[in-house]
Amino acid sequence: MSWRDRVRQTITLESPEGNVFEALWVADSRSMEKKLGIFNFPKVKGSVVQDLDIGAVKYPIPLYFEGEDCDIEADKFFKSAGERGIWQITHPVKGDLALQLVSISETINPTESGNMIAFDTEWIEPIGALATGAGATSVVASASQLQAEIDQSLPILNEVAAIQAEATVLQETAAQIASFRNAVTRVRTAVETTLSPLYETVSEINSQITTITSSIDEAMAIIPMDILSIAGQIQQMIQIPSLAITNIETRLATYRNFAEQIFGDDISSGDEDNINVAAVQELSLTSVINAFAFSSSTGEIESRAGAVEIIESNQTYFSDMTEHLDNAQTQFVSNFIDRQYFSQSQSFGTASLLTSKTIEYLLRTIFDLKVEKRFILKKQRAPIEIAIAEYGSLGNNDENFDLFISTNALKGNDIFILPAGREVMVYA
Repeated sequence: MSWRDRVRQTITLESPEGNVFEALWVADSRSMEKKLGIFNFPKVKGSVVQDLDIGAVKYPIPLYFEGEDCDIEADKFFKSAGERGIWQITHPVKGDLALQLVSISETINPTESGNMIAFDTEWIEPIGALATGAGATSVVASASQLQAEIDQSLPILNEVAAIQAEATVLQETAAQIASFRNAVTRVRTAVETTLSPLYETVSEINSQITTITSSIDEAMAIIPMDILSIAGQIQQMIQIPSLAITNIETRLATYRNFAEQIFGDDISSGDEDNINVAAVQELSLTSVINAFAFSSSTGEIESRAGAVEIIESNQTYFSDMTEHLDNAQTQFVSNFIDRQYFSQSQSFGTASLLTSKTIEYLLRTIFDLKVEKRFILKKQRAPIEIAIAEYGSLGNNDENFDLFISTNALKGNDIFILPAGREVMVYA
């Protein structure tokens, strides 16, 4: 028996409520990323790699319904996409899969392919489906339990990062002290320029930030400086703005802008004074890990596609932060061992576990989120009518209508009427 004999001609999909669909299939793909901890040591060739297991497997799958009743079957499938839970899929090549639907988009083109309707779908393999191999453990924690574990981990990472900063910072000379102060000032400037949009309209948080910055200035005026205390104040200055709003995407994007400003402050030499710059950068960037975890586990996520984007934001940030700090470490490899900087020497494990726990929480909550459904209007329709038809009503204070306007970025006359051929998105 060759591979040709093992390939099915169609793909079968069973919805969470038991509705079964058989569609044509041509090809698709799947992707997966490893979660790795990479450590580089001075004057040692190569890297030490810690395997932290894998992320979720993703399946973007195009589907096709063909025949005289393809429109009827396609409508049934599109409606079933709104069901909550895991789909059982018999893949033409990969066999039986348990997948979570993330998004679905229908192509309506009766003038050129009236006998066929195509869908672009995106799926993700949840943790329960992955935890079946050798050495795997079952996942039983609820979303609320995972959220509580994240809350408990936040102060632990802060403590470890502050202790590490205290152990790294040098203040034996005036130049080293000046280097530390300048690095802290640059972080404070980054907070004011990038994070202020989160809190500038919230007087209470504005007041707290002002108090913290004044305390930092007072602490840095006393020699020797109390690095542990200053580190804690820097962490508060960076993390408190996340309390100002609840929108997760806005918080993550704002903190990413802050991190980009820190990333841009490259360390170009192994001068001893730059060890303090690296220490302050690491403290700041690790504080963003906490802000990402807190932001991702609080507030509201609109859809499964949104949850996947947040997962990717957490993964990407942790990877970028580690790469930046590892690059900084290489600048000091020619120094004596006690005058070198070692990236995340104490905090890496705690930070990686917190990031993993945050992603686990998001994967757990994804089951209860809505699916993004996209379709092309067959005729001219009013947005208010679409909102009522798709959501059942306008909602309290027209919240469903407002949701439709915001998710489709409608402006001007589009709020009143949309032309045929326009693609719109709703949550199901």
